[in-house]
Amino acid sequence: MSTNRRKSIYVCLALAAVVLIGIAVFCFGCNEKYTDVAVLSTTDMHGKGWDINLLTDQPEKNSMLSVATAAAKTREEFGEDNVILIDNGDLYQGTPFSQLSLTEYTGKEGSSVPSMSVCLEKAGYDAFIPGNHEFDYSWDIMSNVYKDLEENGIPVVTCNVCYDGSDGTHEKGDTVFTPYITKTIKVNGNEHKIGILGIGNTDITRWTDSANYPGMTFAHPDNQKLSAADEASMYIPEMKKEGCEFIIVSYHGGMGDSEGELEPLVNTNNQGERLAAGAEGIDLLITGHDHFSGYSNTAVTGPDGKEVPVVNGGGTDMTKCVFRFSEDGEGSLKWELTSSENLQLSEYESDEELKTALRTYAESTEKEVSKPVGTAEGSWDNDSAYFTSQTDTMNFVSRAMLDITSEHGGADMSMSTVTPAGSYTISAGDISQKDVYSFYQFSNTLAILPLKGSEIRAILEENAAEHLAARILEGKAYYYSKGDVYANIITGGLNFTYDMSQPEGSRVIISGFSDGKSFDDNSTYNVAVITYLVGNENCGLREYTEDDLIWGMDGDSDEGSVQELIIKYLKDLKAQGKSITPEMADWKWSIDYTGDKENLDLPEGDTAAVYSAELRDGKRYVIRQESEGCTFTSEGDDGSVVSADCPASGNTIAAPLPDNTLILTAHDEGDGSWSFTDQNGRSFSHIDGNVVLSLDSKDSEESGIWKTEKKDGGYYLLDISDEEKALQLYNGRFMTFRKNAAGGFYYNFYEVTGE
Repeated sequence: MSTNRRKSIYVCLALAAVVLIGIAVFCFGCNEKYTDVAVLSTTDMHGKGWDINLLTDQPEKNSMLSVATAAAKTREEFGEDNVILIDNGDLYQGTPFSQLSLTEYTGKEGSSVPSMSVCLEKAGYDAFIPGNHEFDYSWDIMSNVYKDLEENGIPVVTCNVCYDGSDGTHEKGDTVFTPYITKTIKVNGNEHKIGILGIGNTDITRWTDSANYPGMTFAHPDNQKLSAADEASMYIPEMKKEGCEFIIVSYHGGMGDSEGELEPLVNTNNQGERLAAGAEGIDLLITGHDHFSGYSNTAVTGPDGKEVPVVNGGGTDMTKCVFRFSEDGEGSLKWELTSSENLQLSEYESDEELKTALRTYAESTEKEVSKPVGTAEGSWDNDSAYFTSQTDTMNFVSRAMLDITSEHGGADMSMSTVTPAGSYTISAGDISQKDVYSFYQFSNTLAILPLKGSEIRAILEENAAEHLAARILEGKAYYYSKGDVYANIITGGLNFTYDMSQPEGSRVIISGFSDGKSFDDNSTYNVAVITYLVGNENCGLREYTEDDLIWGMDGDSDEGSVQELIIKYLKDLKAQGKSITPEMADWKWSIDYTGDKENLDLPEGDTAAVYSAELRDGKRYVIRQESEGCTFTSEGDDGSVVSADCPASGNTIAAPLPDNTLILTAHDEGDGSWSFTDQNGRSFSHIDGNVVLSLDSKDSEESGIWKTEKKDGGYYLLDISDEEKALQLYNGRFMTFRKNAAGGFYYNFYEVTGE
């Protein structure tokens, strides 16, 4: 974890408080005037415009309806002119409520605007920064959306989306959107400019169809490294020259880190820390894309030595920074950050005016997604362990991919990622659009990629090494996903086994294709693949581009997302009087461990801890995250919790344990609930979904009580206030998230020996 970022905003606030007290004392009687301005932001709201999830019929507690209420309350507090509200992208994709109205939107006179545009307008947003998922849809649709936003007073702001000069109208390097806007505030009766600079994600070419960004690039022509800091540095001097005294940068990327050199499309996805540390003149940085609010309300040291506050709503919160602006003796703007927080949208009621404006969208969406588009028959397995076993639900997704691509030359096999929402599984009965959006939650597109047999084998070998793990406990093998689980490739049409007892590079045993075709390393086969995987740095398809495809991402496919293709596929089957059944999948893949499960090679040296099948009150444990083979450690006195490698063999963890390992004492709270404290009496807790050590876990926003639930050779550690949420390790971070069968949710307890 980079030291550049880890200066807590609370230190900044403490210093600010001291300065403010000093100003108050110094200016007592001098009548210095100031203006408090609240800067609000949302990010990664992903179509949550309605307060009911129309797929599950469950309440949506952090929708744009709550945003509108929170924004209105803030305007009541600070005044209409002293609130700035920014959306940082990935707004339009994610739910049928947003997507159906978007894909039906034509921009023609008399048509209704998409539902999320209504949300932006009615909630009073000052700027919209497109995210990567805004490019999941055709440019014909989105260009009309952007035009409508502009006409309704919501600027679309991004500086790094440029024309490549191929359209015959624009020069190479011309920006597609407005790079920045200004907002005027009044301090002591005088006008001052605040600038808002938008920066989109530079890696969009990795994820979406080039037909959705015709003739465009995601960095200026001379920015070959795709540096977000370089993009900002092109415009900040111009903004200052135009009179901007305070500059907000809204960047649709995560924090990342500043280690090593930038490598385009390798580590350019999340550049927040590099951006704040590398571009001089940023006064507030809004990030997003990584869906993580854990670093929100911290700061990064800028190139001039000043602290740059950083906020991220994480897709569930609205950030709120309050700046106190005043003037110095020469009339120039100066400021102090007086507060920075993430507002929990679940605590705000729905805005009734906006709800009324959206009701027609919700009703039409509910009606549309409930219509049967197909029928399922037979005995479906109800298995949601998608990452580590062959399931009927993912089998159908693969079958649909193979059958759909048969109209475009055909495919011998398919490669997908895990697509269902949560633990949804297909069952016998009518299949509605609601069901399709539940077992295929993403707006992916479909393509055909020709691969040699040796390439297919190498991709699967990497998948076994980087995304799968086997754990032997008490003579039994358990299997977990690891790493970026959405880069864990799920196949169809190919018969093979992963033997996890074999050395890396020798685990994949292929017996042929389901259609009877033999498999040969030197032959070329067509693979139906979702384009999310093509060029994805986290899987074995990273080296392939749209130029390698023979159908799909090159613009030949104009049939829509995989969701839409599956709906059409089901409708066609229904029109023929056919249903889908589990037997449609006639291939077999599996994960196995053929090695000796009883006589394992145990680690040399002393034993530090031994696996405990049951928790016991008062005992001291190392809690091991099984898929990644790590445990909890504490960096210091600030209560932060990070992971450290913790090897184990069989039931044994060998000494020495990683430095600063958290050895936690278990306390039975009754009814299957437990709390855990370290040697300093701090409680192992979570606050706003982020794991911390705290001396006081009784705070209303914090919980040190966990429910335990046994699951596949491990435990879920469940949020006591919401048992659908469990402790997860994701990209090296511990947080609570909606539980599923991904490997990041599995933990075991090892009783400490010796001491």
